Amino acid sequence: MPSDLHKALVSLFRDRPTLAPELLQTTLGVTVPAYQRVRVVEAQLGRLPPIQFEADLVLELEAPHPVCYVILEVQLDYKRAKKFSWPGYVTNLEARTQQPVWLLVVAPDRREASPRLGAAATGGGLRACQRMS
Repeated sequence: MPSDLHKALVSLFRDRPTLAPELLQTTLGVTVPAYQRVRVVEAQLGRLPPIQFEADLVLELEAPHPVCYVILEVQLDYKRAKKFSWPGYVTNLEARTQQPVWLLVVAPDRREASPRLGAAATGGGLRACQRMS
């Protein structure tokens, strides 16, 4: 069950979805495709059977059609399983949308950001990567 802090961080991005591409660009130096609008879309990322993946939040950047997606994951403590599930999130959404997908991990404590994401951490524990395989 997500904690209040986890819910608050997801709500921060749900209430202001433009924050995700802004952080990717300004804080992490990611080149995000030009877009006109960001909207929250379905966060269920699973494939049947047997594994069901559900992200905390998925954002679609449009110009006016979708140009890329951002999967937001809040990590308040280290979970070894994320090393194996996050690549599935990215791969499944890429397969479904045929668009670039970024994974944005928000960890208030830098030590809790999984070190195996394949991108350098900046700030409090913010990480982003496009491919993790």
